[in-house]
Amino acid sequence: MITEQSQELCYRDCDLYKRLRPSALLAFFSQLAGEQLDSIGLPHQMLWDNGYVFVLVKIAVHFDRVPNLGETVTVTTAPKGTKSLYFLRNFEVKDENGQSIVQATSYWVVVNPDSRSIVRPREFPFALPIMDSLDFVLPALKMPGDIAFEPAGEYNVMFSDLDYNGHMSNIRYADLALNLLPKEAPNRPIKTLQINYHHEISTGQTILLQKTDELFVRGTSKDQIIFDALIAF
Repeated sequence: MITEQSQELCYRDCDLYKRLRPSALLAFFSQLAGEQLDSIGLPHQMLWDNGYVFVLVKIAVHFDRVPNLGETVTVTTAPKGTKSLYFLRNFEVKDENGQSIVQATSYWVVVNPDSRSIVRPREFPFALPIMDSLDFVLPALKMPGDIAFEPAGEYNVMFSDLDYNGHMSNIRYADLALNLLPKEAPNRPIKTLQINYHHEISTGQTILLQKTDELFVRGTSKDQIIFDALIAF
């Protein structure tokens, strides 16, 4: 079973300050999760054909240090069982010295690709391993109820934003949130990224963006919350 991959950070993975972009990190996580499922006989197409698809609904990432251009990092993942409707999966990033520098907990649901209805974990017919490694749980984002948002523009979903499920890829939301940072903020290393994905969205739809001074970010469309995010430094 595939549990880890090493990756040398190149220019496409990094930002203006030669630091790993959060969206690139989320892409590493997604790729490794998919390859692990492939390695245990649960590839995406087989699951789809049987009426199942994993959908990321929440992720919480903590950065002890943001790795830089040219570093080789090792990304590890471990399924951590279920909680309510969620399948939990942890990730860890280590640097070349074996030091843990990033930890993440992701929360997934299984849905029917045609009806989009949620399949409860007890109804999912395939066995998933539960690994003892990466024994931590980072809590998902809980948005305060009294946030005063201000308008922050809009984003028209384009073809290049879509993933293989036909909806905007989860990694793109990290870019949308970071693009709303104050001008001086990006030269500070990120410490926490939390995103909750509430509703899927596709081409031809527009996300109305909102933010606060503390940099909570929200995206809505037709009175539905599409995503919430928190970025802390």
